[in-house]
Amino acid sequence: MKQIKLSVIIPAYNEAENFKRGVLEEVNKFLKKQKYLWEVVLVNDGSTDATFKLLKTFSTKNPGFRVLDIPHGGKVAAVSAGIKDAKGEIVLFTDFDQSTPISEVEKVLREFKRGVDVVVGERPSKDVNRSFFQMIRSKAFNLAVQAVALPGIKDTQCGFKAFKSEIGKKLFNELKVTHRTQKGGYMGAFDVEILFLARKYGYKIISIPVSWKYFKSGRLSSLEPLKMLRDVFSVWLFGLSGQYQIPQSGAEQTGGFRYHFVAIVILLILTIPAVVGVIKPGYFRMHDDLQAMRQLVMDKCFNDLQIPCRWSEDLGYGYGYPLFNFYPPLPYYFGQVIHWSGFSFTNTFKVLVVLNFIVTGLAMYLLAQEFWGRWGGLISALFYVYAPYHAVDVYVRAAINEAWALAWFPIIFWSLYKLITTKKWFYVPILALSSAFLMLSHNPMLMIFVPFAIIWAIYWLVVTREFRVVLKLVVGGIWALGLAAFFTLPVIFEQKYAHLETLVSGYFNYLAHFATVNELFISINWGYGDSRFGPIDDMSFAVGHLHWILSLLTLSVALLLIRKKLRISLMIILVFFTTLFFTFLAHEKSSFIWSAIKSLEFLQFPWRFLTLSVFGTSFLAGSIVLFDQKFFIKTRPFFIILAIAGVIYLNKNYFYFKDYWPWVTDQVKFSGELWRLQITSGIFDYLPIWAPLPPAKPPNGDAEVPEGIGEARLLFKNSIRQEYTVRMQESGVLRLNTFYFPGWKYFVDGVEVNVDPYEDKELGRPRIKLAPGNYKVSAKFTNTPVRVIGDTFSLISWLALIVLVGYKPLRRLKNV
Repeated sequence: MKQIKLSVIIPAYNEAENFKRGVLEEVNKFLKKQKYLWEVVLVNDGSTDATFKLLKTFSTKNPGFRVLDIPHGGKVAAVSAGIKDAKGEIVLFTDFDQSTPISEVEKVLREFKRGVDVVVGERPSKDVNRSFFQMIRSKAFNLAVQAVALPGIKDTQCGFKAFKSEIGKKLFNELKVTHRTQKGGYMGAFDVEILFLARKYGYKIISIPVSWKYFKSGRLSSLEPLKMLRDVFSVWLFGLSGQYQIPQSGAEQTGGFRYHFVAIVILLILTIPAVVGVIKPGYFRMHDDLQAMRQLVMDKCFNDLQIPCRWSEDLGYGYGYPLFNFYPPLPYYFGQVIHWSGFSFTNTFKVLVVLNFIVTGLAMYLLAQEFWGRWGGLISALFYVYAPYHAVDVYVRAAINEAWALAWFPIIFWSLYKLITTKKWFYVPILALSSAFLMLSHNPMLMIFVPFAIIWAIYWLVVTREFRVVLKLVVGGIWALGLAAFFTLPVIFEQKYAHLETLVSGYFNYLAHFATVNELFISINWGYGDSRFGPIDDMSFAVGHLHWILSLLTLSVALLLIRKKLRISLMIILVFFTTLFFTFLAHEKSSFIWSAIKSLEFLQFPWRFLTLSVFGTSFLAGSIVLFDQKFFIKTRPFFIILAIAGVIYLNKNYFYFKDYWPWVTDQVKFSGELWRLQITSGIFDYLPIWAPLPPAKPPNGDAEVPEGIGEARLLFKNSIRQEYTVRMQESGVLRLNTFYFPGWKYFVDGVEVNVDPYEDKELGRPRIKLAPGNYKVSAKFTNTPVRVIGDTFSLISWLALIVLVGYKPLRRLKNV
């Protein structure tokens, strides 16, 4: 006996009027023309009119039609009964009124030939027969469904859906929210639950446009939409709490964007309280008040075609400064794009802050969802965003570079894990780019994060035994160095030309900045002052109460699950104790380690290890969703909401600047006394070694004649080029009031001349000896051999990255 190919399920409740319109005749007429075997199951849902009698008569006269009679239970009961009784390979349910004609089944069958599991009809967005209110109601419901349960499926309520038979039977058998029957035949949002289950199982779902005509039924009560919304949120909560006993495969495992859409939207919305403190006109008081100034320096570099940016003509009290030769430039490259978009320099800083919180949260979500799923990932991401030390970095210290370093930690961990466990070249450029971004964001953060990353990589190499992937790790590391070489190589090889001793002496000596146990774990001690010797700091060094409490709980979870999930449990234990060790390095009892590892002194502040503390504790916080005790499974949504609400409520008041000056604009910031403060702040950092001490006053013009008689007139000056006409009445010396630094070259009438900066014992300025006469003197800031090598290495590395990302080879590499 040949297998029936198509079963058509048509629920019927008081359909006598529609029957008289001849709708079943149309169905019969179409199906009789088909070459495949079919059946139509007419399900009488306890009709109170003549429907059952009419259906029985019709089925008796027309082969292929049969009738099921069930007590009145609503559409879900009728469709469920029909699908469970169906004998075809494909089951389709369609409305009795044939608002979508049966002929549309041809489109459906074509999709099943392509390997689809579920086909959903999608009605036209506009229909002249529906009222404006009905269309608005439908749109609102669809938006709610997409936001909460089924992102990407535009129309869940079209009564024209088809399934592979075994899949349809399985899905309708697992309904939990909408399986119940309702007095009065409540329609219910069973379509949403069915499709939600299908997606959870990872079945391939496709929506296809179908023709559709509105027929007024009068059955949808005014409360029906509210009941359906209740069902939608119930489905979401059932999925959140794990009450659908579905193995993590398919969509859960593949982690497509649609699966993560709801969690990401919630993350972005809940990040808003962290940034409202910066979204206002004016400016703010902060420790590092050079953010707008550095952005101005970057802008001048681009205007002068000094790319990469290295030298500032304004800093150093106007004597110039090798700022971005040593100071990590990445946030300010991002800022330059923002400034080009029309934002002022002060507002550019604000946008950078907002973007930092968004990127930091998304980066932690990317990592954490890989292990804890989307809701665990959401917890970890929000704990990372709302860590007290994150607020200290931004709203107290304005350490925007350190804040951006926090954003790259999770991406590096994620790419290491994916590269080692999948062995795919696809993740090598991601590892390289994220590592390079860390190098270009904050030098000390790179120094302390590398050991954590190595421990993480070794763990996954050991547990997977995929040691052959080490080659790809090495390639990623070399590539990262290449991407950042334009900055990293000068930092390494040209630091000898700057006064770096000021970075580790006086106030910046690490011995004065250890945190106490009370400051780390007990007292938040929120303040906007500075770090001081002893337990009298006027700023917070707290890990965060919920951060360390939840970390302890997750350690308990790991110990409970160690037999069921050995690899993940060991990972949790490893991250916990590694994080604890790095937190210990912020305490004075670790001073013997600081003494043994001399390079740690460049970290300046031991409490900077809090970046790793909040990274580790935030990552671990999401693992609480793995706890599989029966009581916790039933109350999981409550615990998730409680953790998220708790971390936001406890910490949100830290995400504000102390003082707000609404009158401060770029014009105010870069003029008068505020300008003087901008060009002199941090003047000790990276001061060229030829200047024993920083200048006490601004220069006497751009150039002068300190010896002999003569005058110099400025023709042109920017960050990399200066030109003067000089008239000497007698032999003497022309002195350019710009610090000497390797890369500056000097020319007299087009001929390069050598200068000895040590001749200017006061500030190390270039002195050019000139005989009587008229001259054209110029100075150019050029690249040293180290910079040329770094720029070339970076250019090749970035071109390779652009080629791979821009063309198909990257997509092919993913399958290697």
